[in-house]
Amino acid sequence: MNYEPKDMTILVVDDTPENISILGDFLIDYNIKVATSGQKALKLAESSNLDLILLDIMMPEMDGYEVCRKLKHNPNTKDIPVIFLSALTEVKDKVTGFHLGAVDYITKPFQIEEVKSRIETHLSLSTYRKRLENINEELERMVNERTQQLFVEKNKAEEASKLKSHFLALMSHELRTPMVGILGFSEVIYEASNTDLIKDYAENLNKSATRLNETLSSILNFSALQAGKQTADLHPVNLGDYVAKIIQKHVKYAKIKGLTVNTSSIEKINTLTDYTMLGMIVNNVMNNAIKYTIEGSITVDIYSELRQNNLFDCISIKDTGIGIDKSQHQKIFEDFRQADEGFNRSFEGVGLGLSIVKQYVELLNGFIELESEPGKGSNFKLFFPHISNISFEEEELGTEKQLKIPEKKYKILIVEDNQLTIELEKLYLKEFGEIIDVDGGYAAIEQAKKIRFDAVIIDVSIGQGISGLDVIKEIKKINGYENTPIIAFTAYAMDGDKEFILNGGATHYLP
Repeated sequence: MNYEPKDMTILVVDDTPENISILGDFLIDYNIKVATSGQKALKLAESSNLDLILLDIMMPEMDGYEVCRKLKHNPNTKDIPVIFLSALTEVKDKVTGFHLGAVDYITKPFQIEEVKSRIETHLSLSTYRKRLENINEELERMVNERTQQLFVEKNKAEEASKLKSHFLALMSHELRTPMVGILGFSEVIYEASNTDLIKDYAENLNKSATRLNETLSSILNFSALQAGKQTADLHPVNLGDYVAKIIQKHVKYAKIKGLTVNTSSIEKINTLTDYTMLGMIVNNVMNNAIKYTIEGSITVDIYSELRQNNLFDCISIKDTGIGIDKSQHQKIFEDFRQADEGFNRSFEGVGLGLSIVKQYVELLNGFIELESEPGKGSNFKLFFPHISNISFEEEELGTEKQLKIPEKKYKILIVEDNQLTIELEKLYLKEFGEIIDVDGGYAAIEQAKKIRFDAVIIDVSIGQGISGLDVIKEIKKINGYENTPIIAFTAYAMDGDKEFILNGGATHYLP
């Protein structure tokens, strides 16, 4: 028995005083309440905290069946266990009692020990049921509280994610925009200068700005990865040709250090990849190879290799640099870590390049292997799943083409709110014809209505008024502009910005 009798209250309902007296004597350990009619029983049940009802059937005015029916229809009393005590012995009488919701049926004359045993059984069951109900109520309360808490946390997380995305986009725009001026004008000064000293100044300025731009890109890309804002956009590509074109721009930097770049072992392999991610991967590893190699060479190989019964395409970039101790192999792929750290470190950088490389490779379903020893150079092997039976028209990707000044003079509209960017664009485009600039979306639309431009170069964010994308939509509605090139030249260069801007109506996108 899992209860204390003194804590349990039993209602005895019977119109025969002798039956009540007998039951009262044997149930003295319990709290006993008595009702001699059905109406009194219903009132007591409503007003008292009962644990069990012993109910006679044959009573005047309202029989036990009707009492039980009313008890079970009342939300306040429906869960009180009812045991019928009756002289009716027919099976149909018992069945009726059970159908009405009774938990037991005892026929008169009854054996008091049997009654006590059944009472104890049903009080124990009732106690367990109440405990279970209390546990369920507590669990439901806890679940509701936790659900509300999770709902609040979800809303906070979503708001934080939106704020982080907005911050990344804002930082991308606000930091990249001045970089256009610094990098661009340092190149212009270098080309326009007739003195070696000014050329040296301009070149040093450009180098510093390039380093700052690389650091900025690394931080923004890392932040986008941490925010889960980057996904792979796969396209077919000839891996050998694409990597070879990426490598070309590193050759001149290697030559400055007296290094050679060997690409003779690059195989042409068709695969599916994300152009931007693959470019970042190869550029970062090549930058490291050149940075950490004092003399010798960098060798780039591309081939297919069987690993664990699966075929992978491998890009191997091997240098003759300082090498990395085996104990540092894992650390260099961690965020903001380098093999050489502290105030006396020998090489610059924020320690994000290889961290980004590793995350991009994994987004492309690949993996990295490193073979390196101090003084013996390093070999970074980048493995990507081999995709067979790819057919596509090969695109000219990453090719630097010689600028040809057109014989025809064009009218070009620049829509931009940053004066430095406007001046730089005018310098780049002055040989192409008449360049007109406006500040503001509405002014751009009015200018397009007055003059038939051959091309429009527009920033997505152009200060107050309507956005650049809205301007693009309005200009394309103007007769004659249906097929005019509208080039979005913008510092919004986070993952997904290109697709968003092109879907917004721009024909070209220049980050």
